[in-house]
Amino acid sequence: MSAIRVKDAAELASAIKAHAAEIEVDGVITGSPMITLSPGTTLRGGTLRFNARGIRLTSNNTLEDVVVETPLHETAILNDTSVDDLGTLTLRNVTTRG
Repeated sequence: MSAIRVKDAAELASAIKAHAAEIEVDGVITGSPMITLSPGTTLRGGTLRFNARGIRLTSNNTLEDVVVETPLHETAILNDTSVDDLGTLTLRNVTTRG
């Protein structure tokens, strides 16, 4: 299965709604509300600029080679506190602001 490449907030939302196993960000995405990755989803590449909270992880998620920017008073990466078992959350070459 190949990664779904996204280049804007609408494509990112569609990939998340489709529960894509792998999402690859092409360039810089702005204007997205907070996103929640489905269990087992990998998100890699590019820069995501949020106006509020950033990325919520559920279980067995991977973030790789990505920049996540939020306002300084917001959280760039958070976990879903309603999940019983986070599994393994993997962060590789991730840069955050927020």
